[in-house]
Formats: sequence, structure tokens, C-alpha cells
Amino acid sequence: MSPADWAAADPWRRALYRLYRGPLGALPYYLIEMWGKKNILPIAPETRHAWRQHLPDSLFVVTANLALISLVAAAGSWLEPERTSWLDVLLGWGWPSLMYCAVIGWTILVHHIPHIDINSHFLNV
Repeated sequence: MSPADWAAADPWRRALYRLYRGPLGALPYYLIEMWGKKNILPIAPETRHAWRQHLPDSLFVVTANLALISLVAAAGSWLEPERTSWLDVLLGWGWPSLMYCAVIGWTILVHHIPHIDINSHFLNV
């Protein structure tokens, strides 16, 4: 965000920007900006103009996740009948999905940091 964009942004957008660039910001960034605005609902500026082309992908993502949640709930009730289904879904789908989003969000963040030549800083070459 440029200084002009920052000055024009409302408090909500500024708070979200600070969150994304904080120590734990990779997870909410990936969940909101990538999954929410690109994969589930193609409303990001770069996908909005071609939302019809992204619609099959979005439907696939939603359908596949609903099927996976159902499969996890069914497998959980079969393997551990006395445990509640919401806990099965939380542990079998929710937690792994959050961890995936945190790791891939961090990977994307690190991948887009400008290159730093470590050798020139530490080895004086």
C-alpha cells in the first residue's frame, strides 16, 4: 500500500493491512485474500472481470470441501462413535486446513520478499 493509499484507506482497511503484515498475518491474508476473494468467490479485482470463467473452479472448491467435510465426519463417527461430529470435522478438516493456509501463506510472503544476497553481508566477498 502506498502512502497515498494508506491516507485514503478507512480504519478497517488500515487495520487489516497491519494484521496482514504482522507476525501472524500470513494466515488471515491467505484465508481472506486468496481463499475468500479468489478461490471461493471470485471478487478480487484481478478475477472480478472474468468471474464467469472462475465460477467452475469456485464451485469445485466449495463442492470438494463440502464432500471432504462429510467424509471426515462419516469416518470420524465410524472410527470413534462416542466423539461428536463437530470435533471430528474440527480436528480432521478445520485444523489441517488452517495449518495448510498458514504454511502456504507464509511461503507466499517469503517468496515475494526482495532478494537479499546473504554472502555479501556475512562473508565479505
